[in-house]
Amino acid sequence: MGKIKIIAMTLVIAMAFQTSAYATGTVTNKENQIKENQETIKELQEEKSEVAGEKSVLNAELQEIIAEQTALTKEADKIKAAIRAKEDEISLTNGKITVMTGKIAETEAEIERKLAEIAQKEAELAEKKEMLDARIRASYMNSSFGDVIFALVESKSLLEFADRLTMINRLVEKDNEIIETVKLMMEELKVKRSELEETKRQFLAAKEELESEKKKLETEKRELEAEKKKYSEKLAALRNIEYAKNQALSRLSAEEKAIASEIGDIIEENAALEKEIQNLIKAASSSSNAPKPSNNAAEAPTAEYIRPVSGRISSPYGWRIHPILGYSKFHTGIDFAASSGTPVKAVKGGVVILAKYNSSYGNYIIVDHGNGVSSLYAHLKSFNTSLGSRVSQGQTIGFVGSTGMSTGPHLHFEIRVNGEHVNPANYI
Repeated sequence: MGKIKIIAMTLVIAMAFQTSAYATGTVTNKENQIKENQETIKELQEEKSEVAGEKSVLNAELQEIIAEQTALTKEADKIKAAIRAKEDEISLTNGKITVMTGKIAETEAEIERKLAEIAQKEAELAEKKEMLDARIRASYMNSSFGDVIFALVESKSLLEFADRLTMINRLVEKDNEIIETVKLMMEELKVKRSELEETKRQFLAAKEELESEKKKLETEKRELEAEKKKYSEKLAALRNIEYAKNQALSRLSAEEKAIASEIGDIIEENAALEKEIQNLIKAASSSSNAPKPSNNAAEAPTAEYIRPVSGRISSPYGWRIHPILGYSKFHTGIDFAASSGTPVKAVKGGVVILAKYNSSYGNYIIVDHGNGVSSLYAHLKSFNTSLGSRVSQGQTIGFVGSTGMSTGPHLHFEIRVNGEHVNPANYI
């Protein structure tokens, strides 16, 4: 009967050892997978950093292009404004030329009218002269002078003689008056004509000056348009460069998104593997020699635990910007600042259920304290215990290092309850 009990106990121990060994082996496989994933994430992060660097360079180049475009656009706008001003000046000059052309036409018409009046007066003068000459010739031919003398001699009285002489004088004076009037009018018309011709000359000179000014403005406008064309060509070239760089930036952004998506997928895969590890820790804990969990597993008094190392806490439990990955990530434990080689103590007695290397944790140990509670010590320089060993509270189980994903020597410490990380500050 005693032999049967011994055999049964031997079988139970063997099965427990096999279960523990299976769990440990499975955890090791999962850890290796996580390690590979962490390496892949690291490579992808490096690739993502390179892409981000290229994007940063492209963005800087784009900013320079945009600044140059802005400067060119301002200059082009100034030229456009100058062209509009020249066009306004040309339009104003054209208006002046039109007015001047109208004045010249009016002056020319007035000159023609004056010329016609002068011709008419010359004709009248010629006619008057002809009449006077005819009268003089008739008087001469008809001995009109003798007749006049005869008429005077034949006068019956001195009064009649005076009347006849006065009448003759009046006729002569009237003819002379008409001649003088016509001559005066002709002189006035000639003066007016001279004045009009001078006015026309001045108008023509003003028009010629305006035409010259218009040509100058048109030349300046053409020069401005040529300069504007140069700026437009430069702007077009810059826009082509900007388009090409934006296309490259879009491709890089798409590549960055793809890398980020791949990293996300691997992180999700690691999260799943972490969950499996938690389950394996539970299985290893239940099959180890540590005390079995009770109903108040997570309610261990704080006094039962000690600090794994002395020194300040450099990073608490909770969300933070990861010092290597550079993005917000949940910190599953607390970090103790300590120099390399500082002894790491077990915070409470228990059984070592894991003592392995991980790309993230580096060299790390998990001690099962029973009641579903376990402690984790990461980034160790080296181990001072081994898998399956029972350790006591305060015993040195390893030494502070900087293995795995670490920026320098320190101890990353976790408390897990039934495989789930909790705030270690509630225990130590």
